[in-house]
Amino acid sequence: MDIKTKPFALDKKFYIKLCCERVMKKYKWIAVAVFGLTFILSLFLKKYWLNVVSSSVILLFFFGWFLIFYLITKTPQTKMIFDRYVYTISNENLLAMVDPRRGMCIPWDKIKSCEEHKDGFILSLTQSHIIFLPHKIFKNDFDLSFFKVLLKNKNYLKK
Repeated sequence: MDIKTKPFALDKKFYIKLCCERVMKKYKWIAVAVFGLTFILSLFLKKYWLNVVSSSVILLFFFGWFLIFYLITKTPQTKMIFDRYVYTISNENLLAMVDPRRGMCIPWDKIKSCEEHKDGFILSLTQSHIIFLPHKIFKNDFDLSFFKVLLKNKNYLKK
């Protein structure tokens, strides 16, 4: 059985926000550990400028990721991420069609991970190439529940 969705285009601002949230979630413990260690080290060594340096490095790290995601929305090579697609989801692959003649086939093994977001599903191909499938593009509740079961069977969602 195939699931055919309504047309959907990923908004550029939402893409930046979503990717930045994912990077923050992924690297927050490293940032806390670096800041915590430099804070403890600065207490013993009485060199408080270490806190300023570590905070600056952490902020520059996250700003660098933000800049990468912002520039992805501006380059012509990545314009295809923000096109309007109709997705056809089957057990073998995910078909993203711009129109009935043009599209791309994404096999399930190319998808690294899947997260359930409050508004939909995030399928990650790389850190910056994601496919966002909101709940509203599924035509009915049966399609949405079938998609969840398909993701569970592919071991992308926890059972």
